[in-house]
Amino acid sequence: MARQRLPHQTSNTDQHKRLVVGWFSFTCCEDSTILFTELLNDHLDEWKRMVEFRHMKALKANNSLAGLDVAFIEVAISSESQAEEVRRVRDNAQYVVAIGACACSG
Repeated sequence: MARQRLPHQTSNTDQHKRLVVGWFSFTCCEDSTILFTELLNDHLDEWKRMVEFRHMKALKANNSLAGLDVAFIEVAISSESQAEEVRRVRDNAQYVVAIGACACSG
């Protein structure tokens, strides 16, 4: 039985493809962003070999929405402009994951 590989997993013959991730935060306390950043601190070099952080304002100033494999959204939408931005994120990501209490329950 063939085993399905995720986009970031490779075989010995494949060129390594990193998982392209975006992390978005809108109207919320950003506790999940803080926790995730702290988790990255100890092993950032290892994470960077497996994950390309294409959009994460807590880590970098030059961000992009293009070609995201996964978009993590920590958010409580509080305006139409934020709703439109979330739609743009969704249009550019293969998967969207709600993170934190605000994103999951409003």
